Amino acid sequence: MKAQEVVTRTMVYSSEVATDVSTTDESLRDVIVWADATPIVWKIITGTKSGPFGRNANTYLGYARGASPETALLRAVALKRMLEGGDADFFRWRAEFTLTHYSDKGFRSGFFRQQDTSGYSRGCCELDYTPETREEVIDRFLGWCDECATFETKHVTIDEKIVRVVSADKSGAVEPAVNVTSPGVQLQLRKQQRT
Repeated sequence: MKAQEVVTRTMVYSSEVATDVSTTDESLRDVIVWADATPIVWKIITGTKSGPFGRNANTYLGYARGASPETALLRAVALKRMLEGGDADFFRWRAEFTLTHYSDKGFRSGFFRQQDTSGYSRGCCELDYTPETREEVIDRFLGWCDECATFETKHVTIDEKIVRVVSADKSGAVEPAVNVTSPGVQLQLRKQQRT
């Protein structure tokens, strides 16, 4: 019998920002470099402030959710792919929006839903927004809904609260959107829905 001593070296790639994140997988080295160069990435994917991209977001597969360093790295991979255009334009925009506005005052997430004129919920998506960007986000959301299917929109809700009403007259012409924010208008709309 012949015995040999073999010495192996393992290269470990570690984040300088999220110090608990490391890997021996060389293919993930560039992801760590990218996320370290844009430190807000680590805040987004390890926090819960962003609905679409936080640590328990439905955007990620189940095994990529949670608080462990390994799952954080998987989420960084997914976010980087979305930003590089691996998904449709709307989803790339959604990721870019979060990256740009995450530190803005009033940043929050909401479940956006399109209700059609027949009373059915159609398009829906978890999106981040700020009070100042809400209308832009609603416009993008409705644009995405129109790309997927063409239903006449009655109104848009965020977390079940009506935030924009779109109505059509008998000729099919759409009247300007009504932005619904006051409790009095909310109550009036609920009464109209019941009748």
